[in-house]
Amino acid sequence: MRSQSEKIDRGFAPLCWLSCFFLGLAAIAKLSFVSQEIPLLAQSHPIFSFMTVRQILLLVALAEMGAFLAVVLLRSTERKLLTIAVVGAVLVAYRVTSYLLGITEPCQCLGNLGQALHIPDHTLSSFTTGLAVFWFLTGIVGVALLHSRRSEPNGFAVSA
Repeated sequence: MRSQSEKIDRGFAPLCWLSCFFLGLAAIAKLSFVSQEIPLLAQSHPIFSFMTVRQILLLVALAEMGAFLAVVLLRSTERKLLTIAVVGAVLVAYRVTSYLLGITEPCQCLGNLGQALHIPDHTLSSFTTGLAVFWFLTGIVGVALLHSRRSEPNGFAVSA
């Protein structure tokens, strides 16, 4: 018979693999985009003005590939979920910072993927923002569930 934490582990497996798919897709889209000669890529980034848009996208693509590899290679579901939560937190922080700075144009974080799939930029931007929030919240909830089930006797909280 499986323990409660093993059931939770198995329950979060689809989220981990789906996250891998989106992390890999985003990284490939960015790498494809930065290899093009587009004037936008040579411009200063609106938040990190000491770097170009190309440099930021390349850095983020490498970070996404690192997160992709971590989720694939780590054995612990708790660590996989923590990786996903951290990626979500960073992306949410970026979107909130953009909003607070008054940056209203949609993020070009997926390069030409929206155009290739005939998806409007605002729709794609809303989807990626929602995905970031989803990753952050489900990652945190999953880590909390797994941690509480592993640290409490019989999986139940002990009140003092």
